[in-house]
Amino acid sequence: MTRTNTSTTAGGAKSGTSGATNAGKQPVTSRLANGGTKTSRADGSSVERSRSGRLTGVTTSNGATAKMDVHGKATSIHDGKGTTISRGPHGERRIETTRADHSKLVSTGKRGGYSERRINRGGHEFAHRSYYNNGRYYSRVYAPYYYSGYAFYGYVPAFYYEPAFYGWVYNPWPAPVAYMWGWYGAPWYAPYGYYFAPYPVYPAPAFWLADYAVAASVQAGAEEGDSGSLQSAPGFVAVSARVSQQNQGNGSPLVTSAIKDEIAEQVRQIIADEKDAAAKQRNAAAGSVTTPAVPPSLDPRFTLFIVSSELSLDTEAAACSITFGDIIRRKDYTPDGNNTVAVGVVSSKKGDCPVGTASRLKLDDLEEMHDSLREKVDDGLKSLSENQGKGGIPRGPATTVHTVPEGHADPDPTVESDLKKQQEAADATEKDVQEASSDSGSTD
Repeated sequence: MTRTNTSTTAGGAKSGTSGATNAGKQPVTSRLANGGTKTSRADGSSVERSRSGRLTGVTTSNGATAKMDVHGKATSIHDGKGTTISRGPHGERRIETTRADHSKLVSTGKRGGYSERRINRGGHEFAHRSYYNNGRYYSRVYAPYYYSGYAFYGYVPAFYYEPAFYGWVYNPWPAPVAYMWGWYGAPWYAPYGYYFAPYPVYPAPAFWLADYAVAASVQAGAEEGDSGSLQSAPGFVAVSARVSQQNQGNGSPLVTSAIKDEIAEQVRQIIADEKDAAAKQRNAAAGSVTTPAVPPSLDPRFTLFIVSSELSLDTEAAACSITFGDIIRRKDYTPDGNNTVAVGVVSSKKGDCPVGTASRLKLDDLEEMHDSLREKVDDGLKSLSENQGKGGIPRGPATTVHTVPEGHADPDPTVESDLKKQQEAADATEKDVQEASSDSGSTD
């Protein structure tokens, strides 16, 4: 889930004793404990500023609160009724609503999103997500489990293969494979050429799957961006920061081979886990699934996470965003009292948090990223199974697909209309924030 700031004032400080209540019709300005100011208006709206006069937060007359970035644009809005609106640096918009029945509705862009509800299978509870993406409906199922008293939801595959196929995918190929991807020159890929490039050859399927997963993440960001300028904005391919060995004008992609090698090793671990889960699934009771002993967000085998949605990172200087395809590293294994862990950015695009940015993220956010990677690995396994002996990929063992009943659920046909209504309501909320901040009299 997207991290949200639950403080009622964007400045994160309580107002001073001079009083912020506006009994008359003139705006009243009070001093905040952090040195900034809060100006309250008669209609109930207010604006907050840093001690330098920069706009940092807005409250509308309808009770929505907004946190502003260094440019005075809203990055996170809470409408006070269960909805959070998050804006990324390239215009991406994520809307998350928790409804009265505890179900959730999440828009990830103009083209899609998902609804999440609880379902019962064989006396066991599962989370069912119905996705809608650019005219396509599909479902994913997640199983709940507990670790150290904290609830997690793990992705349940819809199918599994025979052990021989997993063995073929886990081990190196007889000879490195030169593979030409079909997305070279595609509109979504062209703007990212200097951020991500595939391996020239693949010594094993895990490396092929690593490129598949990174490319799918980058593609999702390009296609789900709220602004069509994602694919045509001048300079969009420039990256926000480069590691030292890349500051030499050699044009090397920011997602280095070393980073991808680590991702490939994590893919091998996922394949090993799925092989074990497939063996256990044969004898599992109806409604039960295998859950990990340690959640991936804390598993020492998984330290890199590919960002699968727009998220905000709080830093000492200011908040910044990470978006689809950026890569972060978990820095510790013990969560704090808020179930967050230390993370650092190791790869990012222009406008996103620079490489080296340090912050904290909730375990739920890391779980979402790992689940997204597992889903992409499963999609990649399906593609490998169907393309054996083609495009340079060697032929492997016959692939027999076994269905996992718990991993299947029909998508909710109302999700498209629900997402449209949610986006229309978010449009109105963002308009209110813009109007409340437009006459704030910035002193920058």
